[in-house]
Amino acid sequence: MPVLGGGNYLKAEFVKTGETLVLNNGGEFLESTYKYPALKMNGEPHPMAGLNRKDLVFKVTVGGQKYDFRMNITNQNALKEKWGRNTDDWSGKMAKIEIIKVSVSGKMQNSILLTPIGDASAVEHDAGSEEGPADITWEN
Repeated sequence: MPVLGGGNYLKAEFVKTGETLVLNNGGEFLESTYKYPALKMNGEPHPMAGLNRKDLVFKVTVGGQKYDFRMNITNQNALKEKWGRNTDDWSGKMAKIEIIKVSVSGKMQNSILLTPIGDASAVEHDAGSEEGPADITWEN
């Protein structure tokens, strides 16, 4: 399994509110170098302590530049609500970017919030030939 770390990942400082993101594939789960901590924030033992997190990563294009994009659960849920559970159906779709402030480990930082806006087939772009898995299952 591929492991995340380094690479050409999209970050909030690379884009601005109002730009359009194009999903070029259906995404894939990749093992992160981040390990779950021994305790949750409330002090209880973490059930996945010591295990590596798995991130949902998409190939995307923003402003003509290609990136890998780790999609957080908030963005996953927004796109899932609009386009369905099978992320392969998201390939070629577009989302509007909004840069928002979020608290991470007690510090405020910029984050990318996506709003689904439609299909990129009506817009000329180079979606590449990246292919994702046949189906990604969602835990409810």
